[in-house]
Order: sequence, then structure tokens, then C-alpha cells
Amino acid sequence: MGEPFGHGLKMDLNLNYDSWEDLRNKLAAGNIHYFSYQFIEEDMKKIQTIEEELYELGFNQDDSSSELTCYEMEVYNECAAYEYTLFPYDYNKSDFRYDDQIDKENLFNAIQVLRDLDLPFQKIIVNSVYVPREQENQQFSKEELEKEDEYVRFYKTGVTITNIEEISSADDIYFEYGY
Repeated sequence: MGEPFGHGLKMDLNLNYDSWEDLRNKLAAGNIHYFSYQFIEEDMKKIQTIEEELYELGFNQDDSSSELTCYEMEVYNECAAYEYTLFPYDYNKSDFRYDDQIDKENLFNAIQVLRDLDLPFQKIIVNSVYVPREQENQQFSKEELEKEDEYVRFYKTGVTITNIEEISSADDIYFEYGY
């Protein structure tokens, strides 16, 4: 990639650009932060219309906890892939748990609410989930794992959900650890 110019924009001078539009689209794709401002505020307004629903489902206590990030652009004036972060909270319990059916149902419902916005969500991040240390063990409850191995480890971590289009029930949610 070429050197930054202007206010830090990067441009690959080794690419062939077929047209001004192609140049503009490739420049935007390589400098998402500088181009996403033009539509991300409008898309955040859409999310603000569902903040109350997310709150009722146990996520995002206030507007300041919303995080929408465009991480892929194909054309200069729209996002091709968004990542949205949910912040779970529940004043009555300490952890959002991977194996708690109510937590998973609430997460499923939050995903449905987000999908109804018709924005290109490709990743949903949940910033803190109590999970087994081994990602492949999330298909088993904590009790099942402890019955098998009394030394099984758990911890809290951020998780990413990328199978958004495949989710038709809470049981379809699969957490990829880290984000």
C-alpha cells in the first residue's frame, strides 16, 4: 500500500484504476475510517430507535455503550459489513453466561431486533461472556463439563458471532472467542 497523504489517507499506487469511480471505491475500501462518517451517523440513528428494546433484553444500559463499526466497504458511500457490540448487564446477576437459556434467548432476540434494521451486520460482539476456556466445549453446560472434568476452566471474555444469517434459534448461536 502506498504512503499516507493528506490527512493520513492511504492509496496503492501499484493498482490499476479503471475509472474515477473505481479509484474512489478502492480509496474508500482502503481508508474506511475516513469515508464511513458520511453514512455511519445515519445508521446509528436507526440503531438508536431500537436501543430501548436492546435495554429491555439486558444490553446496552445507555446510548454511550453502543458501538457500530464499518469494517468493509466496496463502494465509497455505503458500508458492506458492520460490526456491532452489545454490552450485557443484569443488576440481579454477575455474569452473562453462555449456557444460561434466558441469556441466550435474550441474545437471540437482540440479534433479531438488529437484523430487522436491514443493515449489513456481519459480526455481533458481546463484550463479556462467561464461557468454558475451550471454545469447542460451549456446546455443553457448565454442570455437564464439571461432571466430566472437575478441573475444567471458565473465564469471561469478549465473543464474536459471525453466523448471523444462520441463526434461527438461541441454540444456533456460536461464540468465537475474542474480537
